[in-house]
Amino acid sequence: MNVSRLSRLQNLGELNGVQSSFLDASNNRRSASPEVLSSVLKALGVPANNEKEIRDSLRASRLGPYQRGIEPVAVAWEGRETKVLFHVPESLVGKRMQ
Repeated sequence: MNVSRLSRLQNLGELNGVQSSFLDASNNRRSASPEVLSSVLKALGVPANNEKEIRDSLRASRLGPYQRGIEPVAVAWEGRETKVLFHVPESLVGKRMQ
């Protein structure tokens, strides 16, 4: 396993909510193996078994928020201001939306 492939797997995991390392009780960093990262990503529906799948999944994960536009659920508590992050084409930036 070369370092750049491991780095891409870790980045892909991060983009999909997977924590690839942690500090144990002795303050030592513990990292998930590439095999574990690939398996966890597969369980999440993100193909990552080879270089092509990793490259394609990285692209799809990076583009996801722009294709989705807005998250399907936003929690707003009564009486509290809530910020919602969403992505729009540059041509719509600064325009009023309803």
